[in-house]
Amino acid sequence: MRVEIVPDLAAGARSEAGETSAAAAAENTALKGFLAAVNSSDSFFRVQQCAYAFPAAALQEGSRSFRRTFLIGFSEEDFNHNRGLFFTLLEKMTELLREEGSADSLEVRLSLTSTPGDLPGRASHALMLELCARGSTPEQAELRWSLGLVHVQQALFFTSRQLRQQTSSRGD
Repeated sequence: MRVEIVPDLAAGARSEAGETSAAAAAENTALKGFLAAVNSSDSFFRVQQCAYAFPAAALQEGSRSFRRTFLIGFSEEDFNHNRGLFFTLLEKMTELLREEGSADSLEVRLSLTSTPGDLPGRASHALMLELCARGSTPEQAELRWSLGLVHVQQALFFTSRQLRQQTSSRGD
């Protein structure tokens, strides 16, 4: 899988029309499973937002790509203020996802985004993840995307085990 860390994925995602996670999940079984697993009560993460769009280039190609963007944070709110944890998350996700899938048909773009926190000088962070799959037909692109999403889910859960150990040993 091709993995790229970009400085501001949010700027590109805002330029595309998005849809809420409930509406997007209703159409894709893999997405339903992903959202249920990542947002479960024992998960280390939370999907804060899920949007999708077909970028203009894909529309010109007859919609032969399938793309979703996720905003992922930690389920423990205090961890969302720890920028170091997000850098560790970026590093581990990049390492794990590069080993999966085909770079010709699957692409993941990762970015760290920040919003002003509830207290001055205390920003809240999140991981923005965009998964895109290409295929010879829209159906093939969606199927490849669904398989790529399984890899993303596995990478998140593997990383969560490591981050749990790291935060419990440091007392974060």
